[in-house]
Amino acid sequence: MNVNFETAVLASQAGFDGASFEFYDSKGFLKSFRDSGGVAPQKRLNRPLLYISPLQSQLQTWLREKGIMIEVNFYSNLGGVEYLVEVCHKDTWHEKTEYRRDTFSTYEKALEKGLFQGLKILKEKW
Repeated sequence: MNVNFETAVLASQAGFDGASFEFYDSKGFLKSFRDSGGVAPQKRLNRPLLYISPLQSQLQTWLREKGIMIEVNFYSNLGGVEYLVEVCHKDTWHEKTEYRRDTFSTYEKALEKGLFQGLKILKEKW
């Protein structure tokens, strides 16, 4: 699943430069490089106001390499299953000073929130 527009913009601002075949235009519409003339993503990104849209797992891996840990767990309640997301920087993992906790109805929604929070922490650190 691709990240949403807001997360893609923040990832770009944080320096994410991984390969992707999809991007958001300046108005937030998801498009495919394959449908845009077949030009390689790396060359198309020289154009202004294009934000590459990585897969959630791709961005999670990139953040982990930068020291941002995102953990999504599930628990059950009377209404079914809910998901919990925790985000920390590796330097504060044990202290939980940058701990974010919310519950969500799907794993993907929880992960998206975690990715967004992780990018915000990364921008604050560097």
